Amino acid sequence: MTIDSPGPDSADPASVTLATVGPFTFTSECYSDQDHLIDPPFVAETFISTSEDDSAVQDGETATDDPNLMSGTPVQIGATVTGTDGPFILGPGAGFMGPDEGSTSFESADDTTLGNAFTGAGVYVGVASGATVPACTFFGYIDTY
Repeated sequence: MTIDSPGPDSADPASVTLATVGPFTFTSECYSDQDHLIDPPFVAETFISTSEDDSAVQDGETATDDPNLMSGTPVQIGATVTGTDGPFILGPGAGFMGPDEGSTSFESADDTTLGNAFTGAGVYVGVASGATVPACTFFGYIDTY
């Protein structure tokens, strides 16, 4: 999935729903980080939330381990990816990260939905060849049991 234009900041990101699995929803956000000191970068992040209180989530990248995830409370999973929409001092400004520290495990409170999500993201990954969209790209897969 992709987001063509980033939101103006983390309080108002552009977002997309990646998948819904049982009570779990996987979403991604893309926004401009105006507080950064070098060429305001753009940020891509992925989140998991549930509609079922006391579900569980464990993520290797963020070290999230929440055995009591409450509904309506998204938590970040996977790496935060940053990049720029143009050349960077040390080369192209694109950022890219896969499931570097492993997957995200999740289990519903009623034990009917469990699985692993492997997520990755990119920011202006085509900038070296002149691409201006999409701003953020999200990829991965989900295994359920």
